[in-house]
Amino acid sequence: MGVQALGRPIVAGWSYQWVSQLSWAPDSWTAPADAMRISPSMDATMATIALVKRLVDLLPSNHEVALSVFDAGYDGVALAAGLSDTRTQVLVRISSKRVFHPDPPASPDGAAGRPRRHGDRFAISEATTWTAPDAELKVHDLRCGNVREAA
Repeated sequence: MGVQALGRPIVAGWSYQWVSQLSWAPDSWTAPADAMRISPSMDATMATIALVKRLVDLLPSNHEVALSVFDAGYDGVALAAGLSDTRTQVLVRISSKRVFHPDPPASPDGAAGRPRRHGDRFAISEATTWTAPDAELKVHDLRCGNVREAA
């Protein structure tokens, strides 16, 4: 029996996984390429992997490697692992609320007690927690202005 809200039944919506083609042009246009209904019993990450593989398999064998771009909320590690044997590269936006903990420093010889499990806190939204980057690129783009990338 459905739940009532203001005298009207509430119907649960269906979840869909959409694949759209993006262009390099500075606009918001997309071209829907495929869609899949995600049933409640499906694992969304596995369904996403299957959908990307299905799409990449339709590309001609001489086609360049596809770039699969995902928004925050997707499991980037699982997608990269699941698509490692596919002709695609994976790019996942990381939420600015994300916090990481790198490996801890090695315990000094003879230290008593349990070793640390995590290193120092690294919060994307708090520059004071960032470590020194291993690589950095600074360029000036005519459309975006000064751009700085650090990894």
